[in-house]
Amino acid sequence: MSLIDSINKNTIILGLAALVSNIGGKYVALELNDTCCNILKHPIIRKIVLFCSIFLITKNIKTTLLMTVIFFVLVHGVFSEDKVKKQTKKKRKKKSYIW
Repeated sequence: MSLIDSINKNTIILGLAALVSNIGGKYVALELNDTCCNILKHPIIRKIVLFCSIFLITKNIKTTLLMTVIFFVLVHGVFSEDKVKKQTKKKRKKKSYIW
């Protein structure tokens, strides 16, 4: 089996490609009218679009569910701005200066 065949059959790589295309797809949305943009701004619609784009690539429902959950955990948990701000405030409060 060649390297290209193994990449073509690897659902994780295909799912990551879907994520990259989905993130870059926001620039395609700039071409849409205001009504379509407002529909796409709805949080549930965004989750459905992400799920569908990953599923189209992987064609595996388990991998799609896993990658969708991981994506939202990372975006809303690990990389959320609120969490980063809270951690920064905690670090500032914990610093003690010795005079």
